[in-house]
Amino acid sequence: MLFRSIPVATYEGETDAGGDSNSTYENETITTFRQTFSAPITMDMLMDSAFNMESEIMSDAAEAFALGEGNNFVNGVGAKTPKGFLQDSRVGGLISSTSGTIDADDVILISGELKVGYNPTYVFNRRTLASLRTLKATDGNFLWAPGLNGVVANTINGSPYSIAEAMPDIASNSKSIAFGDFLRGYTIVDRTGLSVIRDEFTLKKKAIVEFTLNRWNTGQVVLPEAIKVITTKA
Repeated sequence: MLFRSIPVATYEGETDAGGDSNSTYENETITTFRQTFSAPITMDMLMDSAFNMESEIMSDAAEAFALGEGNNFVNGVGAKTPKGFLQDSRVGGLISSTSGTIDADDVILISGELKVGYNPTYVFNRRTLASLRTLKATDGNFLWAPGLNGVVANTINGSPYSIAEAMPDIASNSKSIAFGDFLRGYTIVDRTGLSVIRDEFTLKKKAIVEFTLNRWNTGQVVLPEAIKVITTKA
């Protein structure tokens, strides 16, 4: 995986030699890890249920995989799991001005921590969104503004936002709000394909079938300057 810092383009006069752009490129290794979902079920339930239990198991597996990804892309420690952006020490930001809470000024000021040229999005959980919808700027207008019939997204402080339930609630020392260009700052690697094993033999004497599903993915920060967080003051 290519990791890079933003280069500098220099100016020169006619016939002058070009300057060093100070661009740096490095190879960064991203290792995918296996996610496993396993569900045993009796043959009686498979055959006698009023609805398709095998389909229900597949649906539950998809939900479990999605929940695991969502939690780890935010808070994963990187040890046989994705490395969450909140766990990456290279990601900077600011500390809220008030202990134990976040005010309108903090939400506005974090937008100034990001360089021009990124396409930023706020990220927080639904409880934080409810709190932010009550905040007003100094001009008396709410920070939250509705979109236009789904064509234009709702915004906070003029920027779109996404809900991530794995984000912490607003509390002392928590990192409850992130602001950044996650498409550029965070890379997710998802191997195509899914392994599905239907084991009817291991527990055949008990008439138990075990479904085991595996998939491989990971995620990590590749451009730390593209993501900023607000840490609530203790």
